[in-house]
Amino acid sequence: MQIAWGVLTLVGLVFLAKWEFTYDEKMERHRDFYGMLSVSEYQDEDTGETFRSFIHGSVKHGRQNMTPARLRDPLTYYSHPTAIGHALDTLKTKPDARVGVIGMGAGTVACYAEKRQTYRFYEINPNAERLALKWFTFISDMQARGAIYEPVIGDARLSLEHENPQNFDVLLLDAFSGDSVPVHLLTREAFDLYLRHLKLDGIIAVHITNYSLNLAPVVERVAREIGLQSIRMASDLDESGCYPTDYLLLTKNAAFIQANPPSVPENARDLDVPLWTDHRHNLFQILDNR
Repeated sequence: MQIAWGVLTLVGLVFLAKWEFTYDEKMERHRDFYGMLSVSEYQDEDTGETFRSFIHGSVKHGRQNMTPARLRDPLTYYSHPTAIGHALDTLKTKPDARVGVIGMGAGTVACYAEKRQTYRFYEINPNAERLALKWFTFISDMQARGAIYEPVIGDARLSLEHENPQNFDVLLLDAFSGDSVPVHLLTREAFDLYLRHLKLDGIIAVHITNYSLNLAPVVERVAREIGLQSIRMASDLDESGCYPTDYLLLTKNAAFIQANPPSVPENARDLDVPLWTDHRHNLFQILDNR
């Protein structure tokens, strides 16, 4: 019996040592009220390129190719063929464009910022902004190009409620990839607020890629309620550093609608979901049990 316990203890120590080694591979790890944030780095065996990732819990919220010539490549859920890529690429030649981003991650969408454009990031967790600025160059590179970085630390909805109209050309809602989504950002009242900060021909881009929740019916329902057309655009990329994505774009911009036909995922499920409000919403209704 003593020998058996000794073997088990030895095996446990080996696994513990292995876990500690894995922990040490993280460039930085930080736990706070909002969960575990970490930054890790790995080298692609095929290309030899180094990639750096921003992770919240188990969900990647941005990745950067650290090769100097490719620092501006928008990877993960934000590449040019994605819906948000299509929306932001329309602003290339608009020097006074204003973009709002709810949920900062690594700051990847700053790749799209051009000279004199303003990108306003709403981030509830100050440590997320700190790690994005410390380990990734998206924001500093944007500023070097002459674009304007405006951070707003705090709950995005509360911040927007106290601000003058921002006149966003594009407003990206990017806070719904995890298992626990901020419901108060998906209600009718929240979208009324977004409209107040959006230009008449502006676009609300809602990133709905989520492995646990079917968010599309919720957003499509509120789009009908507020009088915006919704375009569902999914992409299934097979490129290094890029992921399959699912977005809904809400807009009255007829030219954009005509130029961007919908692309619905093959596994999309229609649900009859009542309008979500601050007083009535149900996450159990949209659990994805595929």
